[in-house]
Amino acid sequence: MSYLAPVLEIGGNGGTPFDFRGTDSGASLEKIGVWAGGWQIKCIKIWLTNGEYREFGKPEGDYSEYAFKPGELITSLSLWDNAEGDGAGTRLGAIKFTTTLDGSFFSKMTDLDLQKEYPIDVGSGICMGIVGFAGEDIDKLGFLFINPIKSTFLTNITYPTLYDVIPQVATEELKSMTYQNDTSVIQEYTLETSEKVIRKSSWLVCSIWPRRGSTVFCYLGRWTPIVVLFIFAMILSLLKTNRTK
Repeated sequence: MSYLAPVLEIGGNGGTPFDFRGTDSGASLEKIGVWAGGWQIKCIKIWLTNGEYREFGKPEGDYSEYAFKPGELITSLSLWDNAEGDGAGTRLGAIKFTTTLDGSFFSKMTDLDLQKEYPIDVGSGICMGIVGFAGEDIDKLGFLFINPIKSTFLTNITYPTLYDVIPQVATEELKSMTYQNDTSVIQEYTLETSEKVIRKSSWLVCSIWPRRGSTVFCYLGRWTPIVVLFIFAMILSLLKTNRTK
């Protein structure tokens, strides 16, 4: 089953086919510009999120454009041809859409009234590009949408600037090796290492009040919150003892 929603192309049968999409690179629609003539859509220009852009038709007439914000999706889309009465359309006549951020766009031919509206299946709302036929006008146009998304997952994630980060800690290499398997046979190798860490703390007794031989423990080592609380309690106890003597 295709990941793209069914594509409905609206317009006539003339022109040269075109296909501009970002499905291979993962790029989606970023901006659209449309030129409207008296009885047809004259030109359309599409920008994708990878920086690529293409223009189809001849840029003449009333111009309007819409730039999508990051994460903005299309919620509805309708196309019209330029048919008059019961006749068949020969060109694209209008484009209208709305978005998840309350945005809207409407570009239509200026001299003819719109006839039959063609609602388009927008799937997930993510537009990957356009297809159609064009010469000096837009003869026929269709939009490419991804189907509704049920789940997503990320693969091959890289952080290109991670190697430029200088750690703010002292680093030490414990053990390293380079191993290469030049055969088609599965090989296993275990790299093991260990390190013994010794932490030292020392205590001494000193006199801080010469009279009556009052003493307090002085700690020389790592000042953790527990050590600080212990010493503070000892000082309070000694102060209380000296005041009662």
